[in-house]
Amino acid sequence: MERTVEAVLNRLTILSGKERDAAVAELEGVIEANGQLVLSDRCLEQCCEVLRVLLSDAAPPHAQGIAAILHLSANSTVSENGTGREVLSRCGMASIVRAAFEVCIQSNATCYAAMDVISTLASNSGDFRTQFSSSVRHILGAMRAHKSDLDVLFGGCFSLATLTLLNDANVVLLCSDNGAAVLVEVFKYCCRRGKREADPSVKRSLQAVQMWSRATLSNVIKVRGEAVDEAMAKCQFGVQGEQMEVDELKWRLTSDRRVVSAKPAQASAQQNHPR
Repeated sequence: MERTVEAVLNRLTILSGKERDAAVAELEGVIEANGQLVLSDRCLEQCCEVLRVLLSDAAPPHAQGIAAILHLSANSTVSENGTGREVLSRCGMASIVRAAFEVCIQSNATCYAAMDVISTLASNSGDFRTQFSSSVRHILGAMRAHKSDLDVLFGGCFSLATLTLLNDANVVLLCSDNGAAVLVEVFKYCCRRGKREADPSVKRSLQAVQMWSRATLSNVIKVRGEAVDEAMAKCQFGVQGEQMEVDELKWRLTSDRRVVSAKPAQASAQQNHPR
């Protein structure tokens, strides 16, 4: 199956128009049919090379193809036993993801795929949390651009929760871009939409977004400093009593922040510590 993937990747670099569309559709079919493909280091290196080619095209980028290869790369590195993570780090996946956000910000599929890569690689790696620091603002930008797309909102909240876990620097970056307010607005949006949504699957998606937005905010308020205090002060929770879940979120964050502020200042020994 890897030979098929390599052949399709080769065609993506030389084809254009409908022929490239057909190659992308073939790659998506391979991914869907095989689930989690564990690719060799050589094939992962090829994925990075092809991504760079597609992202540097003078013509409008093939967002669907970029998204497919990003998902393929992320899925292939889920296993802890392989060397795929090291390969992607060495090949500069962090800069590739950043370029994908910048070039394809209007593509919800590409934004979600980039978030998939971030959350997969940084989920248990302090090194990757640092490497992807520059993507914090891009994630927030994508969430602003696709404020009603549940895939992007979920991917954004999940990846931000991952990047801010035991990483004070990433929390400060999030706060400097008004990220706490974005997360509160996402939480409120899901509450409002959930009240009028009848589809159980959509309700579950809304609840998942709420869970990870809450988790990210929880990471944020654990970090001492004026940057966090100022960011939280800008959050608009709305009129008390309108949405019980929002009231509960505000109460919990305010209460936990008081506890953090009351503790003696200590060096963050766990900052950037991999889990």
